[in-house]
Amino acid sequence: MRQAGIEALAGTRQLQTVGGSFARGSLAMPRRCRLWQMPQIGPTLDWRLGVALASLLLVTVGAAVAGRMPTARRSAVAVVRAAFQLAVVASVIRLALDHIWSALLFAAVMMSVATFTSAGRIEARPNWPWVAATIAAGVAPVLAIIFGTGSTPVSPAAIVAISGIIIGGTMTACSLAARRAFAALRERRGQVEAALALGLTRQAAIGLAIDRERPEALVPILDQTRTVG
Repeated sequence: MRQAGIEALAGTRQLQTVGGSFARGSLAMPRRCRLWQMPQIGPTLDWRLGVALASLLLVTVGAAVAGRMPTARRSAVAVVRAAFQLAVVASVIRLALDHIWSALLFAAVMMSVATFTSAGRIEARPNWPWVAATIAAGVAPVLAIIFGTGSTPVSPAAIVAISGIIIGGTMTACSLAARRAFAALRERRGQVEAALALGLTRQAAIGLAIDRERPEALVPILDQTRTVG
């Protein structure tokens, strides 16, 4: 028994020595125990990225010109503006990820930009409060459920990323729904006036013209959800 106790004590000292060597870095970890390092999958920030972006812009403009579509100039302006905006956002987002309050402020800025963009697409800039209320009605419940249930921790990175995705998707649906609704009202003006003449309320008369168009706004988002896998 005495011999077994001596051997156990010696084994304990040996383990302590090995652990100390790992802590000091003097003992290399075996190759099979090293963690696998994921390769970099992001773009390389050098002249090759600039060449790729310029080439994609030329392809976009060339396709618009070849197809006789009046979007060549708008595509070029949109790309240049997006590059400038992303450069500004990249410098601001580093500050937004430092604190919760700065992330919330950044989300509020994204909400304001989405409202301004959607109101411009709808051609209803004077009525931007209604656009803001529409987008907020789609964004607020989703974010409340995601962060309120604790399924996602409340952190600056999560607030910026998730709110950006939800605000962007809601803005697209709002713009598409309103544009289709206004187009339907212009095409079916006689139908709306006839419904009003028959005694229907204004809301009911407008509903007859646009109810069939509203689901079309969700088609892009539903298709993206179906094919996400």
